[in-house]
Amino acid sequence: MQFTLTEDQYNEIKKDILSSQFDFTFEKNKLKAYLGQDLYNALKKSKAIIAGGMISSLFTNKEINDVDVYFRDYNSLYLFAEQTLSGNHVVSHTKKATQFIKKHIDEQILVQIIHYRTYEKVEEIFNTYDFTVCMGAYDFEIEEFILHPEFLKHNSQRILRFNSNTSYPLISAIRTQKYENKGYKISKAEYFRVLMACMKLSITSYDELKEQLGGMYGESYDRLFDDVKDEEFDLQLAIDRIANFSKSENYFKEYRPIDYNIDDILDDLDKGERFTITLKDGNKYRVINGEVLGEYDSEKETSELNVDEFYKGEKFYKFVKKSGESLESFYRSSFKYVVGEEAKAEKEYNKNTYGGDGKLFFNHRNKLKSSSYYGNNDSVLIEVEINGSDVIDDNMCEIKATKCKVVREVPEAEWKEWLGNTDEEDKFILF
Repeated sequence: MQFTLTEDQYNEIKKDILSSQFDFTFEKNKLKAYLGQDLYNALKKSKAIIAGGMISSLFTNKEINDVDVYFRDYNSLYLFAEQTLSGNHVVSHTKKATQFIKKHIDEQILVQIIHYRTYEKVEEIFNTYDFTVCMGAYDFEIEEFILHPEFLKHNSQRILRFNSNTSYPLISAIRTQKYENKGYKISKAEYFRVLMACMKLSITSYDELKEQLGGMYGESYDRLFDDVKDEEFDLQLAIDRIANFSKSENYFKEYRPIDYNIDDILDDLDKGERFTITLKDGNKYRVINGEVLGEYDSEKETSELNVDEFYKGEKFYKFVKKSGESLESFYRSSFKYVVGEEAKAEKEYNKNTYGGDGKLFFNHRNKLKSSSYYGNNDSVLIEVEINGSDVIDDNMCEIKATKCKVVREVPEAEWKEWLGNTDEEDKFILF
């Protein structure tokens, strides 16, 4: 029996889901409630994929232990990490994964960023998994669940079927006990398949063995082979070390957490092609997936984008005061915005910067609530275009420029609908 998806099976399942053959509304709302809107939006922006234990727990109504996140490319991975790691506690960082704790309401969510490789499709993730009961995923690109054909069946039957192509069969052997404690059963034939997959492993160093033992489950085995890691690999010695680990003093010592430097982690995760633009303030700014992240001062090689081409066609927004037919700046009522005309910042005579030009402040569409004058009486929203060569700086929330062209006054119903789609408060019920 085949336990990994072919290209045709993957496309057929996606087609069925998108045609609403299956109704997973309850599970989708439950997932959104657990993650919270901020984390959900960050995953959606990066077109990430959640797969494995969390999806199994959702469909079997069990407690969720952690969230395994996969990415289609390294730039999307970096974008997610850059926007989520700061301000959250990093639990561990290995060659394979980075774990951090995200607080949501009264809960603490353990999120694991898988970064040892990327996956273009969900099917590629399933190919590395050990049991079909784990082969469920939520694809944030289409915002739908993708399930292996046997996922629901085997979870309902509480039986384990093994994928012999899994990356870590040693961990699979250990995981069978965990699943049996949860009420799953594995036949003798299936367990023999697990053992025979372990026999196919070619482990020639202690680092390779640690990779198999620890995998993506933290750093608990790092102390086992520190004193022999540079010596010739001895399998019997490794077996004895593992057997005697519980007898050592270190076994009962609390593992001391590491105080990770977020900048160092981000530098480690920065594996994709790097793009930058240079703005009017003279600084380079990092660009990922069409979004400006902020100043980039790394010495790593980057590709410079044309700043005018980058901002061409982009729209930005500002709340202004409407007085009769006049659109006025809240900061200085004498400064007017006229639809169809250029607005240029007034000269800054006391600041010899940007050629003496002042600054105009605008927001990105998904950050309207961050506007200084959001919610003011008599306020209306204007939409503007800005030439890249006129952009002073851009920090994902606020963009500053020396001048702009006013495109239109945005109808209130339209921009309020934007807020409902992008910045709405958490409103999902956790069942």
